[in-house]
Amino acid sequence: MPKFLSAEWLEEMRVAAHRWNDTADAGSISGVRLCVQEVVASSDGFEALYYITIGNGLLDVRSGNAPDPDVTITQDYETAAALHRGDMSARQAFIDGRLKVSGRVALVTQHAETFAMLSNIFAELRAHTTF
Repeated sequence: MPKFLSAEWLEEMRVAAHRWNDTADAGSISGVRLCVQEVVASSDGFEALYYITIGNGLLDVRSGNAPDPDVTITQDYETAAALHRGDMSARQAFIDGRLKVSGRVALVTQHAETFAMLSNIFAELRAHTTF
């Protein structure tokens, strides 16, 4: 069971994305081009960076800084963990000020269905992640 935000966890995210690329559902993102940088930072100095890209009908997950993200989502560890577990919605975290969105923010609304799809793709990983 991978620990949340560890290298193993990120690899499982990448594998889940690539596995999804081989499904019939992958065609649903054929016209989407989007790069989302995720930043998880805590006051104790912990920071995790990874990004999700969608382009040419393919989904990918990589660790580190995206070369040119469209949107950057920043949250603390507790919020990120609650979102991953499904204990909190991104909408609620945003309303509560626990999730910050920067960059081309209108893309989040424009691609709301894509963001919901991403949550479903990575749902299997939720069941066996440790925190």
